[in-house]
Amino acid sequence: MTAIKNRPKPRSLPPIEFVDVERLALDDQNPRLPEALHSASEQELLQHLFETGVLSELAVSMTANGYFVNEPLVALKKLSRGKHVVIEGNRRLATVKVMLADADAAFEGLRFDDDLEPSNERLEELRSLPVYLVDSRDDVRGFLGFRHIGGLKEWGPEAKARYIAQQVDRVFREGADDPYKVVSREVGVAIQTVRNSYLALRLLRYGREEFGIPTDHVQTDRFGVWVRIMSSKDVLGYVGLQLPRRVSEIESSFAAVDESRLREVLSDLTPSAGERKALLADSRDVTKYGQVLASEKAHSILRRTLSLAIAKDVIEQAAIPSRIRRLAELCTAITDEVGRSELRDDAVSAAEDLVSQARTLRAAVAERVRDDDD
Repeated sequence: MTAIKNRPKPRSLPPIEFVDVERLALDDQNPRLPEALHSASEQELLQHLFETGVLSELAVSMTANGYFVNEPLVALKKLSRGKHVVIEGNRRLATVKVMLADADAAFEGLRFDDDLEPSNERLEELRSLPVYLVDSRDDVRGFLGFRHIGGLKEWGPEAKARYIAQQVDRVFREGADDPYKVVSREVGVAIQTVRNSYLALRLLRYGREEFGIPTDHVQTDRFGVWVRIMSSKDVLGYVGLQLPRRVSEIESSFAAVDESRLREVLSDLTPSAGERKALLADSRDVTKYGQVLASEKAHSILRRTLSLAIAKDVIEQAAIPSRIRRLAELCTAITDEVGRSELRDDAVSAAEDLVSQARTLRAAVAERVRDDDD
């Protein structure tokens, strides 16, 4: 993604403090978490991170090298249920909790392989971790946004979109004229990226909450393709959405969305039973997919064959007449230019080759038309 020049610097962070692990809690609002886990218990969060967060790799590093002080956690200074909520570094905190066999990890039966045996000295070192304690999430918004949206340690597309959505909603509530522009500068990505990510997430939520459409697979596994669809006027036009330019216009624009067509597009992004790939599996096919939806004939073939490749052939065949006309127009332009040019014998030879190819093309088209009539 394109970095924004002259990006404002994030607020400076406070001095590092060492805080006991037992006084640190995981963040149930972490954008990396699935939305279903927001407001989940500490034990549920720990279980999820253990199963999906590749914590064993971090545990190997910490066993050998300890915790790197130059990678401090970031946590809220104000206590929540007696603990500081860690808003940056949840995987690292979860790894340490499992290594120390804290109460929540023990409750869930979480432990690393037996061949990972940190020494008692190492475990003692891990009982307190370096932490930046901040007053609010806003204090590190710029730091976290650039780090994970436009920086080196990027989140996945859906996690990025949820973070962006939180910031756009916040800036909108604060009365900014152009929330997309403000957030674009904060996180270091192009305005269109912010707009498309925000719209993609809002439309998924609308489909789920208003129409009861299952969106989990698209949101979790196909979100990158879904964001790409936000740039396709053909697909958005098909579902009835006029691309809103401003946050304040989104709700009214959603009112025109066709439920059955939105459901159809989301279904095309989801593998059917027994299939490994969805009908629309690659973001590079979004443009052709939109053209297929815009063509009654190609769309009918898509639904009948469930093959985007076959439907794309119809679109490409439909373009043949216009491509031939463009060649004819080019020939006219060259003819006009001949009278003003100095030519050699090779120009005659090239023109004869063109005549021969034109005759071959005409014969092929005529034969194909006769075959189709039969």
